[in-house]
Parts: sequence; structure tokens; C-alpha cells
Amino acid sequence: FRQYPQLAQKKIIMMPGRISRWKGQLDFLAMMAQLVQKRPDCHGIIVGGAEPGKEQFLEELEKERTRLNLTDKVSFLGQRNDMTTLYLLANVVCHMSTKPEPFGRTVTEALASGTPVAAFDRGGAAETLRACFPEGLVKPDDIKAFAQTALSLIDNTRPEIEIPWRFRLEAQTESTLKVYETLLARKQAQQ
Repeated sequence: FRQYPQLAQKKIIMMPGRISRWKGQLDFLAMMAQLVQKRPDCHGIIVGGAEPGKEQFLEELEKERTRLNLTDKVSFLGQRNDMTTLYLLANVVCHMSTKPEPFGRTVTEALASGTPVAAFDRGGAAETLRACFPEGLVKPDDIKAFAQTALSLIDNTRPEIEIPWRFRLEAQTESTLKVYETLLARKQAQQ
């Protein structure tokens, strides 16, 4: 809060992910424009840096933020190394990719920290939410429905989030080791 005093006493709506058009930051700004009309106590944060060659898109996002009168309602935090703290600070995390992703890591990280997530119903993010927090699923590309879902999640201080074993690091490590053990067993059987 010392670095970003505008976040104090606000409901934080977080959009994590590198700055890239398909990650959905333009949709996030459009959604925030609707959200703050109903909940002026909300503040959006876009967390992630612009990769080389994407700086022009960051400038486009900043211009769109100004056009939507969100300059005092949305902050760009850039690349961060304190994601755990930011997930815990956020009231809602948004995943708004414009095309399906195989696995939205930010979705799982946010849910694992107990923060509700709203995401378009497509790709890996949708699979994760179906398993862990189906209340966060939103019809793809429906900005109005996304704002409504975010509104419904903002004050949910104890969301029912269930992280299945298969999403945990231990399960993924075990699964990977089993692949190696199977391959080693086959190789030994062939010798």
C-alpha cells in the first residue's frame, strides 16, 4: 500500500498475466468500466510485464484506460515477484484470455491461495474451474456476464474452493516420476 496507496480500502480485482493482446487485458478494462459503475469501491490491477515487442500494446492499454475514465480505477503493476501476496490481497482474480489456453497456471495459483477466480468457459482455465470453483465460469467473450460474475464474487470472503489432488505439485511430481519409472522398466525388460 505504500507503493500503491490507491489500493488501500478498495476491493481488488486482479488480472495476472504477461501483457499480450490474447491474454484479454482489453476485455478486462471493458469489464472494469462496467464493474466500477456498480461498485466504485473496486480497483483493478493488471499484473505482468510487456515482453520485448509488446510495449506498443501496453501503450494501447494505457490509452484505453484513459478513454474509459479508469485512470484512477485501474493500475498497471508490471512484472512482480510477490504474486503470492497479490493473490492474497485480491478479492477476485480474472482470467480473460481470448483463446483457449492449455493450462492457466494463474487460475490454479489464485484458487490455491483461496481467492475466487472468474474465467471465460474455455480451455484449461475452464477445466480447472469446473473441478475447483465452477461458480467462476463465464460464457466466453460476454463482458457484461463477466462483470456480473465478478460482482457476485467480490464479497465472498470464504468461497468454497476444492483443489483436487491431481492439481497439486505432489500429484504432478508423482505422475512425472511414474512416466520415467515405466520407461526405465521397459528398457530393462528389453535388455
